[in-house]
Amino acid sequence: MEVCQMIVKKSVRAHVPSLVLFALLFSVVCATAIEENGAKSERLANALQSAAQFAEIDSRRDDEEKIDGILSSLRLGDEGFDKTNGEWVLVYSPELMMKVVISDGKVAWALFVTETPEEYALLDENRHPIPQNELRKMAVSVSLSEAEHEASRFVRDHVGQNALDGLSLVRNELVSRGSHFAYYFVWREKQTEEGTAVGMRLFSVTVNPRSGKVAEFLRSDSSVDREVSIDAEQCRQRVSTKFGHLEGFRIERVSLVTLKHPDREDQPVWAVSYSYESLTGRRSNACYVDATTGELLDE
Repeated sequence: MEVCQMIVKKSVRAHVPSLVLFALLFSVVCATAIEENGAKSERLANALQSAAQFAEIDSRRDDEEKIDGILSSLRLGDEGFDKTNGEWVLVYSPELMMKVVISDGKVAWALFVTETPEEYALLDENRHPIPQNELRKMAVSVSLSEAEHEASRFVRDHVGQNALDGLSLVRNELVSRGSHFAYYFVWREKQTEEGTAVGMRLFSVTVNPRSGKVAEFLRSDSSVDREVSIDAEQCRQRVSTKFGHLEGFRIERVSLVTLKHPDREDQPVWAVSYSYESLTGRRSNACYVDATTGELLDE
């Protein structure tokens, strides 16, 4: 009996250090998880606050009841990751959806559901096609200049009064999508005569042509804060070597930007837009070139 007790005591004493070590490791892991979850919860709370501030700035703030309804109904939705923004979360209400970058609270995309351009029937009661000019009369109540003024005002109010300084308006048109019309405006960074830009800064705004209010907003900006080994000309040479066999191949734009990754350092790259002739007409495509190694990357 005494021998058995001695064996048990020795066995327990032998396992005590392992049990203590396990308990310590477990507590560290738990504390780390709690800290990480707490930090993430704080970032999500900040993202929700940024979304609320974005919604409150909107030009329709004169309808206080509507704005109050949007703010009180905002909810956190799906989370995701993309190469331009990094981690993001959807914030939504019945009237408004927003994609908010978790790291800095920037609203990268917003859709005003109630301002989505109205769909119109393409056929009349006798099943005859309705002429485009008739559809346009029904769908369009504001001019291109009025819509552009609203789009630029929206960007300045939501991003900053100097947000469009140094950018070029590269698209401003009324577009027919068959059953609906919409005004599209795009501002982006200026480029050299060779089509080179350092960094990317783009704002795209869709305006409802009947109400004259913003229906959709998209923001995309990226920059590189370090010296790179591959310059724009070297980048063009590598892309031309790879795709130069395409008929009518032409490089349209080369921009130095940063790609974000979920599990490693941000990566400086050249984003290259090019076009070429195909059987169905001229087509556009894009690729990335690592600005450090010169390697062509999958988009």
